[in-house]
Amino acid sequence: MYSELIKNPRQIYKSSLLPIDGYCLDGLIKLIDTDLGIGNGFTATFDKTLWLNDFLIKHIKKIKYVTATPDFSIACYEGGKLSEKIVKSVSIDFDSESALDDFFEKNDGRVLVLFNISKHLDMKTMKVFFHMRYADITTIDQVRDEKLNKILK
Repeated sequence: MYSELIKNPRQIYKSSLLPIDGYCLDGLIKLIDTDLGIGNGFTATFDKTLWLNDFLIKHIKKIKYVTATPDFSIACYEGGKLSEKIVKSVSIDFDSESALDDFFEKNDGRVLVLFNISKHLDMKTMKVFFHMRYADITTIDQVRDEKLNKILK
C-alpha cells in the first residue's frame, strides 16, 4: 500500500511538525526520509523498503504527526494565554515487533509525534530490534476525553 512512496519519497511541505493524514503525505515522506542509524558499529540497519510498509498498514492511524527535528516547539493555549512549548523527543528500543505493536496499541488515542523509526540487527547477538524517537503531545483535555469515551463504551 505504501510501497511506492517508500521507494521514492518526495516532500513538498517545509515545516518541523508535519501531520499524518489522507490529505497531506508530507509527514509520511519525512518519516521515510529520516533514516538515522544507531552508530555504535555493532548494528546493521534494515532498509525501510523491507519492513516499513507492513508497519504503516498496522499503525498509521495511531501516528498524528512527524517532526523534522528531534526537538520542536508547539503553540498551546494554557491558563488563558497563548504560549510556546518546547518538546523533546525521547528514544526507545523494542526487542521485537510484538513489543512495538504493544506500544502502539497501548498508546492508541494519544497524540504521538514520531521523529524516526528504524529496524536494526545487533551483530553481536544477532537479534533484531526497533529504535524509535517520539514525543507524546497529548493534552490533559484529550486524556480526559479519552478516559470518558472508554467509560461510556
